[in-house]
Amino acid sequence: MGSYAEQKLVRLSRHFDRVLEAEVEFRQERRRSQDPAHVVTITVHMDGRRHPVATAREADLDRQAALDLGLDKVDRQVLKLKEKI
Repeated sequence: MGSYAEQKLVRLSRHFDRVLEAEVEFRQERRRSQDPAHVVTITVHMDGRRHPVATAREADLDRQAALDLGLDKVDRQVLKLKEKI
């Protein structure tokens, strides 16, 4: 799953070359009356800033689907930031 995440995160640098680092964290959450959900948290740091510029937290029964949803959300945030700058 790590190489899949890395391939998907490359698109952030295509949009914005100041992206310095992206952290992806996976974990499982137990929910009442449902199967365990895979939760992905993505945090993007940019060159020249101390705090994260984009974060996303998504949950899904499928780990890859949760990652794709989180990446879409972070991608929109990075594009919006690029337009502001």
